[in-house]
Amino acid sequence: MKGEGKLGAMVLYIVSRCGGNRNFGRVMLCRLCYFADFGSYELRGESVSGTDYVLANGGPEPSGIDDLLVDLNRRKLLRASFHHGSVSYALQSVPDLSPLTPFDLSVLDRAISEYGGMNERILSWMSREDAPCAGRTPSEILDYSAVRLRDVRMSAVGWT
Repeated sequence: MKGEGKLGAMVLYIVSRCGGNRNFGRVMLCRLCYFADFGSYELRGESVSGTDYVLANGGPEPSGIDDLLVDLNRRKLLRASFHHGSVSYALQSVPDLSPLTPFDLSVLDRAISEYGGMNERILSWMSREDAPCAGRTPSEILDYSAVRLRDVRMSAVGWT
């Protein structure tokens, strides 16, 4: 997978905003991508990244996220650091955010504002309880249209 396109820009934007946070790593990155993409779908009928999501053991993540992170690291756009069994990310250069629209950026900012300060365990639990994930099995592709069944606590209505 190439690091270009909307998912790559989305990941780089989230890292630019959250990379310095103590609780920010791969899990938090995946959950913020999930809440932004599914929030965008709820608001306008399309996700930010245009990618599928799968339910992993810990919660939802974008399909191909590991390959994307390796590619961004290889291309020196992103730096992964490992400390005591966990990974953190930092930008190595100014990201190209041109694939993202102003609406995309506002949804990303709102997802970061709503969920970026949470503990990754709580955020993973919340995402697994969200309608698109509830009742699904690991490795199953999530259905974006399930956002119509979201609990009001998870709803993105009112974000913009």
